Amino acid sequence: MELAAAELDLPLPVVERVAAKYRFSSELDLGALEDLQAVADFLFERGLIARKIDVSAMIDRSLLDEARAPEQ
Repeated sequence: MELAAAELDLPLPVVERVAAKYRFSSELDLGALEDLQAVADFLFERGLIARKIDVSAMIDRSLLDEARAPEQ
């Protein structure tokens, strides 16, 4: 957290309080995909992006799965 506070030029307690609101994980579960899709839909509906995006078609979990696999 100290590094983030220094990079953002914010007091450490502020960075810690904000970071506590988020769950940082390499998991890309259904909830995360639904959240990403909701953001994409919102941007499209407001005309901020030109095309409707299917987030699930853009996600390749194979690299994440490979990185998590135990070494042989």
